[in-house]
Amino acid sequence: MTLRLQILPLAPKHERALSELFFELKVRRAVPYGLDAFRTQADVRAFAHSTYARPVRCLAFVAVPADADTIVGAAFVHFPGAVLSYVVSPAHWRQGIGAALVQEVMARCRERLGLLAIHAIVSRDNEPSRRLLNRLDFRIVSSGRIRLAPNRDETVDLYANSLEEWGLGSNGA
Repeated sequence: MTLRLQILPLAPKHERALSELFFELKVRRAVPYGLDAFRTQADVRAFAHSTYARPVRCLAFVAVPADADTIVGAAFVHFPGAVLSYVVSPAHWRQGIGAALVQEVMARCRERLGLLAIHAIVSRDNEPSRRLLNRLDFRIVSSGRIRLAPNRDETVDLYANSLEEWGLGSNGA
């Protein structure tokens, strides 16, 4: 069954559901390097608030089923650098939500900001995200280790997607 989604800009009414999504155990295990900054649900709500209070630093979107108010995923583009991050509720993994979020965010970044490339940093251990980005024509442009916390490094790959190649660049239709 395919879930009909609305991809909406993150708004104050989504803060609680977003913090609950970030604190799901399977989500924290899947993307621990991206969630280390959020020690409490209040940290998540403060981050969410900052995305619409200062959108120049981060664009944020949520995936909401067309017939419900629950959040099943979220995506962010952080500036500078146009770095993409996304998360999907484990109950909705392998249903195309991550792909729908990433594609919609890429299209909106091109339309609203004129971006020509988007990047993503992915742990070598996160095989589902690596497959998703490969399917969406992202390519590894660099690899290395990043410091996540004292005494905790992780090997990651930097992916890039040229929106020109994706057909969404300034000369694309």
